[in-house]
Amino acid sequence: MFKSISLISIKQAARKVVSKVHPEMVILFGSHAYGKPTKDSDVDLLLVIKNGSRKARHAAMLKASAALDPRPFPLDLLVKSRSQMKSRIAQGDFFLQDIAENGRVLYSR
Repeated sequence: MFKSISLISIKQAARKVVSKVHPEMVILFGSHAYGKPTKDSDVDLLLVIKNGSRKARHAAMLKASAALDPRPFPLDLLVKSRSQMKSRIAQGDFFLQDIAENGRVLYSR
């Protein structure tokens, strides 16, 4: 039997990201959010930031990665702006729609 990554550990990682990136939201998605992780599951986090520029998203990704260095567990980060989320969902992006509807909000301001 494998040892799952605890929600407490995931929330601690999210707090580190929030302290450096100051996103509008951090959403846990994927198997850890939906309660079905396996031994091969990583943690998936979506950071929603206010500024939609490519440069701002890239900077947020770099800051988040630095905040989690070394990474406490396998982790995938996705950074989107609030406007990107709205427009992509309106265009029928089922991936982002699923995250918005079924993801677990770990932080929101």
